[in-house]
Amino acid sequence: LASTGRGSPLQWIVGAYFFNEDLTFNLRPNQGVANGETNPVLNTRSLAAFEQLTYSVANALRLTGGLRFTSERKTQDGRLGYGTSPGDPVSYISLDGGLVKANQLTWKVGVEYDAGTASLLYANVATGFKAGGFYPSQAPNTFAPEKLTAFTVGSKNRFLDNKLQVNLKGFYWVYKDKQVTHIGPVRPVGYNLITENAGRAEIYGVEADIIWQPTPNDRLSASGQYLHSKYTDFVYTQTTVVGPPQTACGVSPIAGAQAVSVDCSGRVLPRAPRWTVNLSYQHTFDIGSNSHLDLLVGTRIESESVLGEEYLPGQYQKSYMQSNGSLTWRGENDKYTVRAFVENIENKTIKTGSFVQPVIGLPLVVLDAPRTYGV
Repeated sequence: LASTGRGSPLQWIVGAYFFNEDLTFNLRPNQGVANGETNPVLNTRSLAAFEQLTYSVANALRLTGGLRFTSERKTQDGRLGYGTSPGDPVSYISLDGGLVKANQLTWKVGVEYDAGTASLLYANVATGFKAGGFYPSQAPNTFAPEKLTAFTVGSKNRFLDNKLQVNLKGFYWVYKDKQVTHIGPVRPVGYNLITENAGRAEIYGVEADIIWQPTPNDRLSASGQYLHSKYTDFVYTQTTVVGPPQTACGVSPIAGAQAVSVDCSGRVLPRAPRWTVNLSYQHTFDIGSNSHLDLLVGTRIESESVLGEEYLPGQYQKSYMQSNGSLTWRGENDKYTVRAFVENIENKTIKTGSFVQPVIGLPLVVLDAPRTYGV
């Protein structure tokens, strides 16, 4: 429910969310020298209520404040199967029926100032959280909520009779109990995809977005980001059931367990390149009075980044440029369109993710598609 925006310096909005999900599935991973099966029964229920107020202190100055209360509950049941080799029968145990609850109050405060008829200055501080949950293992098999505090300052502007848009933003984000998903040890034996809380992390940087439309048929866009990221506290667990730990970070043994504690504090966050640039140009050809042809070309440039929490040499993606293009015909009133496209014009081999396969002890990578074209 929201105010109308007429006749009052105070504008407001209030609302609520309800979410409920029941999920069951069957997972049979084949890890070469081990086999198993997971049949979890999961339920997630989330309730939330929120409000936000904006008050005009003066014609050009506004203050904003908001609150949200979220209550989440998750349960896990079902069974977990495990074996020691592909030929052996699978033994089953019950997944511990359990309950994870989280009640969290998040907030936002901000200020906006109209620096001109088409210029806005703003700053805000906001908090958020991602609920905890379960992973397939005997207890302990839970992870805690992830919390975030985000500081943002920026400016949004239009120039040249609204033909040029320039948006600038600076940000500083602090994560606490950041959730990290990786392959790790599970109970009573073996390994699986698990989620742990990795302590604290911080990122900060600046962004710029520019759109220039010199004519109704030409549009140029450019965006760039500088990003600094670091785990200020990052300790997680890695299995040693099938061999030595696979990581470039420091390790220490865990007494009584076939696992080690891995300390990657001070490392950059995965998938966080320091520099990112996007460029594009679109031109529309008018074909008669009722149809159009849109030509779009663009490119993305990224500096080096790491893709896995193990920080092994094979898990790094070097800097690259990847370009795309398309040609789209639009019929009368846009009722019909035909589009021809080509993606990854350079046919670059680009890694998008990585994890260490525990049996062979080597990092595996996920690749982006090669040069792809079609209609």
